[in-house]
Amino acid sequence: MINFPDSLYYKIKDKKCILFLGSGATVQSGGCFGEDLSRYIYGQINTEIKFSKDLAKYTQLLVGSGYREEIEKIIRKRFSKQKPSESFRKISSLPWKAIYTTNYDDLIEKSYEKQDYYQYVNEDIENPGYMYNDNDIPLYKLNGDIRKAFDEKHPLIITMTDLKKSKIANERIVSRLTDDLNDTFVFIGYSFQDKIITDILDCFMATPRWESIKEKYIVSPELSEDDELQLSIYNIKHIKASSDDFFDYLDNRSQSDYQIKLQRIKAMVTKNSPLSGLKPRTINNILECFEYYNPESLYPSDGKYFYRGGNADWGIIIKEYDISRKLKVVDLKTKTCTDYTSYDVHRIFSDIHNTGIKKVLLCGPAVSGKTTTLYRIAYNLIKENILCLVFKQQANYKRGILKDVNQQIHSGFVVFIDNLTINIGEIHKMIEEATENNIPITFCMATRFSEWQNSVNEFNKAKLEPVNYQVEMEDFIEEIECEKLLSKLSEINLVTISNKAEKSAMIKKFSTSKNLIKILLEIIDRSNISKSICSEYEDLSPEAKMAYGLVSQTYQYDLMIKWEVLRRAIEKKFIFEWDDFIKKIFKGDARGNLFEEFLQGNHFIRGRHRYISKFIIDIHYKGSFKNEKEDILSLISAVTENPYEERFIGSVLNAIISDDERNLTNNDCYEILDAAIDKFYNSKNIAFIIHLKGELFLKERLYKDALKCFDTNVQNKENLPHSLHSLGKTYFYLAQDKELNSGEFRNSINTALEKLFEGLELFRYNEFYYSMIISIFKYLKQHDKFSDLDRKREMKFEERAKIGIGIDKYKELLDAK
Repeated sequence: MINFPDSLYYKIKDKKCILFLGSGATVQSGGCFGEDLSRYIYGQINTEIKFSKDLAKYTQLLVGSGYREEIEKIIRKRFSKQKPSESFRKISSLPWKAIYTTNYDDLIEKSYEKQDYYQYVNEDIENPGYMYNDNDIPLYKLNGDIRKAFDEKHPLIITMTDLKKSKIANERIVSRLTDDLNDTFVFIGYSFQDKIITDILDCFMATPRWESIKEKYIVSPELSEDDELQLSIYNIKHIKASSDDFFDYLDNRSQSDYQIKLQRIKAMVTKNSPLSGLKPRTINNILECFEYYNPESLYPSDGKYFYRGGNADWGIIIKEYDISRKLKVVDLKTKTCTDYTSYDVHRIFSDIHNTGIKKVLLCGPAVSGKTTTLYRIAYNLIKENILCLVFKQQANYKRGILKDVNQQIHSGFVVFIDNLTINIGEIHKMIEEATENNIPITFCMATRFSEWQNSVNEFNKAKLEPVNYQVEMEDFIEEIECEKLLSKLSEINLVTISNKAEKSAMIKKFSTSKNLIKILLEIIDRSNISKSICSEYEDLSPEAKMAYGLVSQTYQYDLMIKWEVLRRAIEKKFIFEWDDFIKKIFKGDARGNLFEEFLQGNHFIRGRHRYISKFIIDIHYKGSFKNEKEDILSLISAVTENPYEERFIGSVLNAIISDDERNLTNNDCYEILDAAIDKFYNSKNIAFIIHLKGELFLKERLYKDALKCFDTNVQNKENLPHSLHSLGKTYFYLAQDKELNSGEFRNSINTALEKLFEGLELFRYNEFYYSMIISIFKYLKQHDKFSDLDRKREMKFEERAKIGIGIDKYKELLDAK
């Protein structure tokens, strides 16, 4: 009987266990150890080089004599025809947190390809994605992959030199792995005589997290006395079993759980649903990326939560807590305008079954009800039997989903995307797939007017074109709808109307407001909301309070914070049990202020609303902005070496630096930016932070300091489109600080134009370069400093503009200036 601890089984079942797989785990599937592979290579290669059973030494000699490509071909040939044993195949029925393997073969991939729920995601070990669905298993191949074509720059790890380089990389990977708070590890197929496992374990032991990792196991049929001694040194428990016995045991025990997962997936999609015939894995991918309305589900509808700034959902729409809004629809092909309401605008989707790809852009001011309108349109279309999928904020779209849906339903459908700027990369993926497969689909995308005009660059706009309709909404309610809104507020006891005069005053307040949420909070009684939040907050643990501060701080800039980032940031300051922490937030009195979204197997956390977030920030920091700065620094420390998470923190810092109403001083901001520059690992993210620092210097008119930042990026060839432009801009601003007749003025102007023209050579479609050069020329003309050289430059510039952005756009920029 296998001595299998229950605690390990539950860790694996809950996707909290990482599997390290060595060559010994694949022997019954035709795998081999290093000595056997050495003999195989020796038998396949015609050379006089002396044989060594030490694989690394033997291949070092062979590669030194020019046999790298031949060795790779031999290894690929040896392992490519292997098939996983029935026992090994069962590895794919288990929800591993991740699998790390030092094997070259593709037995893991072959096992998952026969499986109908979980699927592997082959990850780049140096640049992991950290964006997974619940049924995704990240697979890291430490020594290379026979499925990838031979590449001299990225060979299989076989020689002594390769292993030495790999060890350095592994130290960085293991350090990140332990920081990621994974609490259980299982090693299978390794011997302590294997240098790889001792290198990995030594890396683990060097990190402060090692002792807090409660469960560490090695699976092996037998261990020598030396191995037993090593176990005690590393504090690893031994499970006496072969790898096949281990997988058989787990599979037998987990079958009921696996079936429950499949049944849960099927239950989420009714028999009458157009998605019901899809494979469970595909359905799960859809549900991980999209919200899908199930008419048999009971959706909660908390009107009080909604009117206090909460997010819309299906329950709110079914109950008709939303208000009919006036919309203007512009047909961008015919340039005709038509008035609709949010309750009847779904009519513009009427020809969905007869068309290819269509795009609808829903624009409005901040907090004007765009999200609620999206749900209303979707719900009204669903009632007309049109499939609607609402893309989850910051989800990781999996290629193939739209194609699978189209093959299943054979008709047009609609994908709704809230907050276009956050999800624009995923939108491009979906549009590309729809275009390649000629899928009849309509994309309905929401964005603020300001973001569409200023944040979405010309390149991204071009990729979204052609947009068929632009739906424009204002933060305005007609009087008849104001009366309906007051009735709803009264029904759920959020307001008390004592007389007609009071009712008229409220209606006037609503109908003349340009900020609906702000007026709602004032009418509902802002002081009561603040008292309620304050009361909730005081009952929280210190780590939960910090979570509230960080979440509210990021959400006020329309950003969501990832659970794992939040978790690592709080861990820097507190020692706590994560499961207990989640209960304190989601099962305590404070659950109304934060909510969770399950995305790619990770959690994202966001505040209820910007206005609510502001209350929480005031309560949390109590005017002590030193604590606010410390929390931001802890976030920076929590994301180092992960490019995706570093990029997220970069967007947080950008939002904070750009905010004129921020609490932090400029010196605070410089300290925060310097911390990110010092601790970030990815060069592109470091360059972005350097650019932010330069822009802050520029704002303070510290031109020389700004020039150093922008020039650093230009010299490193990082962030070039922005840095070259800002370099030219800064020289122009510097010139304006000089005496017009001085040599310093002309030198700065010439340098500004040189840098901007250099940028035009590289980025000829970037209209910001054209706009800045036009500004400089106009400035020179206005001050009678337009030289013959400038005139020649201008003629050359006009020719470039006609080719780069076209004569119409060029004239538009001239008129704007």
